[in-house]
Amino acid sequence: MDEGVIREFLLIKGLKNAVEFDGSPNQKAIMGKLMAEREDLRPHAKKIIPILQDVINEIKDLSIEEQKEKLMKLDPDALKEEESKEEEKELPELPNKKNYDKIVMRMAPYPSGALHIGNARMIVLNDEYVKKNTGELILFFDDTIGSPKSLRETQPERSKYVLPDAYDLIKEGLEWLNVDYSKVYYKSDRLEIYYEYCEKLIKDDLAYVCFCSAKEFRERYKKQKQKCPHRNHTIEKNLAEWKKMLLGEYGEQDVVVRLKTGMDQKDPALRDQIIMRISEAEHPRVGNKYIIWPMLEFSWAIDDHLIGVTHILRGSDLVKEDFIEEFIWDHFEWKKAEFLHYGRINFPDMKLSKTEARNKI
Repeated sequence: MDEGVIREFLLIKGLKNAVEFDGSPNQKAIMGKLMAEREDLRPHAKKIIPILQDVINEIKDLSIEEQKEKLMKLDPDALKEEESKEEEKELPELPNKKNYDKIVMRMAPYPSGALHIGNARMIVLNDEYVKKNTGELILFFDDTIGSPKSLRETQPERSKYVLPDAYDLIKEGLEWLNVDYSKVYYKSDRLEIYYEYCEKLIKDDLAYVCFCSAKEFRERYKKQKQKCPHRNHTIEKNLAEWKKMLLGEYGEQDVVVRLKTGMDQKDPALRDQIIMRISEAEHPRVGNKYIIWPMLEFSWAIDDHLIGVTHILRGSDLVKEDFIEEFIWDHFEWKKAEFLHYGRINFPDMKLSKTEARNKI
């Protein structure tokens, strides 16, 4: 152990510490620096402490200007600010991107209000991926009907619905975020497309018209992993009931169309999912022209295929949508898109919800 070398090290570290803290060196901090940088000296800590105390007393006898002067003589670079080396972080690569000639992604805000930090993150991530891969980004307004008329009348605070001003508010938000997009689609313009594919699923005996109430289906069939009686109706019977739905012969909560995902699914939420339902609520873009509306999972299975999406980015709480999309893609033998998921942003005492924010205004 070379005491001269150790003393010089302690003096430099001690002077630097003193200059940073108004002339008062901290013994523990200086000792810690030595032990961190010279592991070989750790067994000699007891011998080093008296040397350190002597160095500290020497430093204390100096004014702060004298401390600086002495420090600069011993180490001219001692007071230069250390460059902070920030870890460079990049987006993970898109899975299987080599399988696609062009990357196509979509952002799908529900127009119930302006963008908030939660869906703005989704938009920025999509935008960054597209820019990184010289791809195409599509704006697709997820403007299905939202809550049915009956819920809006009885529990407006729980209702989700489209606000006419939200379309422009979202576009303004995208402009503010400097996000460019190639096309704009509206789900409310595509009802006939969903009807066409719903009817195909019925004809293929993969969907059926169900008259069970929500409570009855949940308690008697879903929880028990049992098929409801309507599941075994013939294709002809289901098509006839589907035509009656289209003609407006049924009202809200009378009937739905379910996809035969299987009543033995491990996750109860996936058992014979609803894909079409009746809502008598008025829509700000199409009024009361349509009363049968798709569930989001079903509409996305159709739309993502038709617009050629290659990669789908959504929250980890929406994995159920992956299952429904893949189930339908498998049936139609369509090429599958790739899924990416991100977690939620949580703030103490704050819920990121446009619907809840609207209710508080």
